[in-house]
Amino acid sequence: MTPGQDPHTSPGPERPLEELIHSRDVDVLRTAAASTRLTEELAMSLLSRGDLHAQVLENLAKNHAVTKHRKVLCAVVSHRRTPRHVSLPLVKQLFTFEMMQIALTPGVAADLKIQIEDSLIQRLESISAGERLTLAKRGSTRVAAALLSDSDDRVRDAALQNPHLTEEWVVKALMRDEPSAALVLAVCRDRKWSLRRDVQIALLRNPPAAITSAWWNDPEIAKELRLNDAQKEQLEQVSTNLTLTKIHAGASGLNSPVRLQSLLASQFDRNAEELGNTASAITRILKDIEQMAQTMKSSLSAEQWQKLESMKARIQRATT
Repeated sequence: MTPGQDPHTSPGPERPLEELIHSRDVDVLRTAAASTRLTEELAMSLLSRGDLHAQVLENLAKNHAVTKHRKVLCAVVSHRRTPRHVSLPLVKQLFTFEMMQIALTPGVAADLKIQIEDSLIQRLESISAGERLTLAKRGSTRVAAALLSDSDDRVRDAALQNPHLTEEWVVKALMRDEPSAALVLAVCRDRKWSLRRDVQIALLRNPPAAITSAWWNDPEIAKELRLNDAQKEQLEQVSTNLTLTKIHAGASGLNSPVRLQSLLASQFDRNAEELGNTASAITRILKDIEQMAQTMKSSLSAEQWQKLESMKARIQRATT
């Protein structure tokens, strides 16, 4: 070694890297990790060790001779002992599906997983529909939940079927300031989620203004969407049906779910009949909400439907 040379920049000539990576000495391991002669195979072998010191991982992360290999980069990021000041900046270098895999890897630190999921969610608007569809099918819980608001029906439907999606996140999506009519329709049609009581309550407590209001009677909105008289008539008819169902069920948009929650919290035997009646009323209302959303979608052109979805906040302001 020449005078002034960093002892961690290259391994000594007396021992091959194959031996150095199995050493218990931190300085020896740092030397091996920083070596430009380190191969992808040897780097992965080194990263398979769970006892690596943070300095060893930091040296390895700076070794561009091996971090240019995607497997090594992912392994450095996901290693449980990699310092956060090393792993978090490297997340930006990961491809979309590499992020997805690390977020799903058991044992990955919770804060690192959240950071990766946040990065993925930020990318959703810039990646292709095919990538979003794969994420909807296989992504982690938070990523799937974020895709419930996707404008593509295939992506939204796939997110609802994601095995990691939980009822809590479906309810959160429905209780946003202004959920989309497309999401409400998808949830109402879904055999799994449409039967969950908390989901049903969320559907009734926070229905989209596009379903519960006569927005088609607003001249400016109708003109912008270029609605014709036949479309307005169809929307008016199904809206009337929904109102009549609520009256017949004896429930407003809030009273029935609130009553159902109260009954579920009390003794079942004493309230079984009333519970059944309230649940039936909710089911009828939800069926009409589904019909309202479906009529809206079928009576509007694809362009009108997409534009309506983008006007959610405006419709809510116009109808309040």
